[in-house]
Amino acid sequence: MTLVDRKDEIGDLGRHFGRMAARIETTLFSQQRLLRDVSHELNAPLARLQIAVGLARQRSEGLVDPELDRIEQEAERLNDLIRQTLALARLSNQTLLTHKSHIELSELLNDVIDNAEYEAQNKNCHVVLSVTDYCSIEGDWDLLHSGIENILRNAVHYTSDNTSVDVSLQKVMIANQPTIIIKIRDHGTGVPEEDIKHLFTPFFRVDKARTQQTGGYGIGLAIAERAIFLHNGKIIVNNILGNGLEITLQLPIEK
Repeated sequence: MTLVDRKDEIGDLGRHFGRMAARIETTLFSQQRLLRDVSHELNAPLARLQIAVGLARQRSEGLVDPELDRIEQEAERLNDLIRQTLALARLSNQTLLTHKSHIELSELLNDVIDNAEYEAQNKNCHVVLSVTDYCSIEGDWDLLHSGIENILRNAVHYTSDNTSVDVSLQKVMIANQPTIIIKIRDHGTGVPEEDIKHLFTPFFRVDKARTQQTGGYGIGLAIAERAIFLHNGKIIVNNILGNGLEITLQLPIEK
């Protein structure tokens, strides 16, 4: 006899949990489908808007270029939001890596850092990499690159001017499992402790004003968490007292 076949209070409890789990699964699926469908539907009018701006620019003879520049800027932000939302919806439905290759992690990190340096220079900052051990895994280069880049860009955004973002790579043993540790630390103001548990929730922003200029759309870190999860890893977040935020990525090396 299974738990749900029992005719007592324990059986009632088991059936209740079963119904609750089914409702949660349905709700999550509906949310993911809504995000995907809305994003797809926005693509067509956005493309038409960009074409209309181009035509208006040709016909206006420069008279309204500042206004058209602003429209193009906002359209590009919307396009970026759609792209990230679709990426998150796709990853949320993915349970296994579909493309795996040998990844040398110092090479991947150097590539991510080269991209982030352009943004860091605007704040007179630098990204500093420290490699202790040679580390490699089997994984999805593009997915892992995207996830780490989202975390690093977030760190560059929030680190204080004239400071650095410190990235380290090493190999350790955790519970007899060889594990790669990547740490990304900024030198900003940190995050309120009560907000840390929400950092990887889609569309969550620490800044309650929720303006894009203050740091993205709240999707990048959710994508990063999913990317690390699909590599059987996990993310740990800690405030460095009075001096920034440190995000630690743990990636197990399959034996």
